Amino acid sequence: MNDAFYIQAARFLSGELNSSEHEAFVAQINQNQELNKEFQTIAQYWNKMDDQKSTRFDSEQAWSKLEHRIANQQDEKRKKFIKAPKMAIAAAIILGFGLLTLLVAYFLPGHNQIRYVAEQRMEITLPDNSTVILKKGSELTLDERFNKKTRNTNLKGQAWFDVAANDNKPFIIEAARTKIEVVGTAFSVDSRPNRPDLIIVKSGTVKVKHKYTAGSMLLQADEYAEADKKSLYAITKVNPNYLSWALQDFYFSNATLDFVATKLEEAFGKNVVFADSSIGKMQISATFKNQSLKEIVDIISETHNLQYNFADENVVLKQRN
Repeated sequence: MNDAFYIQAARFLSGELNSSEHEAFVAQINQNQELNKEFQTIAQYWNKMDDQKSTRFDSEQAWSKLEHRIANQQDEKRKKFIKAPKMAIAAAIILGFGLLTLLVAYFLPGHNQIRYVAEQRMEITLPDNSTVILKKGSELTLDERFNKKTRNTNLKGQAWFDVAANDNKPFIIEAARTKIEVVGTAFSVDSRPNRPDLIIVKSGTVKVKHKYTAGSMLLQADEYAEADKKSLYAITKVNPNYLSWALQDFYFSNATLDFVATKLEEAFGKNVVFADSSIGKMQISATFKNQSLKEIVDIISETHNLQYNFADENVVLKQRN
């Protein structure tokens, strides 16, 4: 990792990049998946740094180290950065932990909120050790006092939550039409415009409140609820592949390979491409649980006498010669 990257990373964290620089930096980190977990750690520490006095000393040390590394090549930028308190904090964090992640996670201007924006399927470990999987196109924002007395979040899109148990700090999700509260459980929330909120519980108990009425309910394992603008109501079943993007479990019954390809792309972030459109019309009945993309494609290929190869972000299937 070169020094220019550390400079840009610090500017990114402090919000000093212009729009074109921001887009370029996001593209850069999105192309390197090895940077993922490191930024999650950085984000956790950033969120905890409320005392500027205590962070200033560390930041001075960080800049001293950085200055030594770049041999005065970025002196003008350094002078500019030191004027921003969080800029210095970012430098300390980056030097302490080394790398950023593919996450498009950034800090809202004037606040200490952290927002995770999923450019593709994204797994996150939050500061309270809860884990979240965001579907592509979704956003999760942590309240600036997250993990103090409560653990408040805001969701736009689809997410799978595995919440670390803490009876003293309820985990709260503000969705489009509902407010969801738990203390430790595994569940999914779908909160998208122009469609009902959908809550799916796999374990534990989830309390759901409707934002526009007095409606509320407690959901247990394997129970579901929807909420439109007028009411909150229980539902009895959901599509078995509804959570395949998050859990990577698949249930196909006479499914076309076109449909299968869509679900695999959502779950693994690879494009499944057919050399001949007729392949997409082939059907398969199968269940896949805890299997890799390669293992699944192996079975599909054997079933339909296909061959395949992985090329960059694509998996290409074609008829065997």
